[in-house]
This record gives sequence, structure tokens and C-alpha cells, in this order.
Amino acid sequence: YRELSGRGFTVLAVSQDAAHNAHKVTAFVEDQELPFPVGLDPQRQAGREFGVRSLPTAFLVDGEGRVRSVEIGYRSGDAEHLREKIEALLAEAGSP
Repeated sequence: YRELSGRGFTVLAVSQDAAHNAHKVTAFVEDQELPFPVGLDPQRQAGREFGVRSLPTAFLVDGEGRVRSVEIGYRSGDAEHLREKIEALLAEAGSP
């Protein structure tokens, strides 16, 4: 996010932690100094609407609001793989 936000890339994280754990989510965001918004969805409504079956799940959404990729889980090397997909979407959108 820090490297690509100037090119039109953004991140929205959604926590599905229970409402009574909201303070833990807030503390984590502050401790990690996350520079992007983190929403709370304790009823998992967004997860249901997007068909999330496993955490973490990442959605790459283009500038038109179309889901272009869904990444389920996280394994070593995924960061590079995601970055390549993000770079390709930014190039497709004409971002310098």
C-alpha cells in the first residue's frame, strides 16, 4: 500500500472479529500503524455477500468496481504474487 497508493491503489481491510473484540482490532491497527482504513463487520455481512469461506481472503477490485481476482489464504511468496497482479491492474488502468 505504501509504495503503490500514489498510483491509485488503495486497501480496505475488514475485520470479522466479534463486536466485543473491537478494541483489540483498534489496538492492532494502531500498533501496526496501518495507513489504510480497517472496517469492522462482526455480523460478517460483507463476508456473506462476497462469499468469503476462509480467512484471509483478498479481493482485487478494479477502478470500475469489478472483482478481478480473489486470493484465498496466505502462503509464503503470496506478497510477490499479489503485487504482480496489482501492478498489472494499475498498468491496465494507465497508472504511471
